[in-house]
Amino acid sequence: MFVNVPVLSLILRKTLPLTVGVFAIFMVQLVDAVFLGMLGTNTLTVQGLTQPFYMVLVGIQVGIGIAATSIISRANGAKQRSTALMTVSASVVFGTCFIALVCLMFWLFRDYAFAVFISDEFSPDTAQELAVLFYQYWPIWLMSTVAGAAMYLVSSVYRANEDTKTPGLTLVMASVINLILDPILIFVLDFGMNGAAMASMTAFAISFCWLLYGTRTKDWFGRIQPGPALASEMGLLIRLALPAMANQLLPSMSSFITLLLLARLGDNGIAFWSLLTRVEMLLLIFTLAMTMALPPMIGRYLGEGRHEAIAELLQTAAKFLIGFHVLMGLLLALGSGLVVNLIVSDPALTDWMTFALRTITFSYGPLGLCMLVVSSFNAFQLPKKAMLISVVRLFVLYVPAVLIGTQTDSITNTVVAAAMANTMSGIFAWLTLKKHMKLASEASQTPLSQG
Repeated sequence: MFVNVPVLSLILRKTLPLTVGVFAIFMVQLVDAVFLGMLGTNTLTVQGLTQPFYMVLVGIQVGIGIAATSIISRANGAKQRSTALMTVSASVVFGTCFIALVCLMFWLFRDYAFAVFISDEFSPDTAQELAVLFYQYWPIWLMSTVAGAAMYLVSSVYRANEDTKTPGLTLVMASVINLILDPILIFVLDFGMNGAAMASMTAFAISFCWLLYGTRTKDWFGRIQPGPALASEMGLLIRLALPAMANQLLPSMSSFITLLLLARLGDNGIAFWSLLTRVEMLLLIFTLAMTMALPPMIGRYLGEGRHEAIAELLQTAAKFLIGFHVLMGLLLALGSGLVVNLIVSDPALTDWMTFALRTITFSYGPLGLCMLVVSSFNAFQLPKKAMLISVVRLFVLYVPAVLIGTQTDSITNTVVAAAMANTMSGIFAWLTLKKHMKLASEASQTPLSQG
């Protein structure tokens, strides 16, 4: 049989709710950009200034969430209830407080945060207009980020306990609240771009309270008691979180370098690649949801010592991912003309996007496989191996491939090079995982996390 049907059903049951939730958040971000674009270029510029800081904050919260999920799920599998309870409380309380402190630091150094991105190319009048918008928007945006982080950390607790339906529905709820409040606060009440941050903050705060309220009967949180046990759990949480945080920041670094390389091909090259990146994000939403849904299952199996179940789970997920993206690639290749007309209005980009939909989309299967392997190593409590795979994917394969492509002054060559890099990264990641699993299975007394 091509796949284990019961295992595949379990994977889909855990993944689909998160897919819907992540897709809803993605669409809200697009709508936000449209609303802010209606307020003028300066508004979009100020929002763009927040992106580097946003990536840092997201990296922190996701790193903490990954570490907490790994510890909690494994403790649940091993019936170590006290460890699970303490980690839940510590990750949510200390994680939210830490992110709040980072945001406070960003607010205190707001002058530097603004000045670092405002060059002499801006006219004094434009710089002044941007400053007015930035200093009003910055504190509200930071508060919305703290609320979003708190919501994410509580949702990680649900996922660690293998409840993906509630976080998925909560993301949809947050998206709906945001969509309702956005036009009211931005246009009707005339708060402008501050209204967008207020809408996000309100949606995240309500969702956080809803998730927290839902835990009242689940007995997931434990009392935080200072002592050796807490110090030990916090030490493990930090050791796992730091590499995971760094791993989350690597894509931002590679994206920055990629855009610098694409600048060689002119404005159209940058515009095309930015559009292609959005298409890629959309096509990888299901994969992203799977990387959030599977680690808690892996952690529980690890705690139970069911290594064969982990192997079956990963093999089934890998086969499905490859098949899913091959099917998506075929559909996009066959319907490329229709799709391009929907997303591209500039004739200069039409041929490039048509070519991309017929080529690079087939490499998203191996790319998704690489993402799955990274999340698996995090679940094994081996974040350094996860980071190694990400470094190879981004800086040994992808960035050099884009460099080679841009040196030919051809977008199509760059697309082909990127597709080859995606494919090779998937092969490398899977071979690395297979080697690790083989070593673990051969050493009957050696758990996966020591391989």
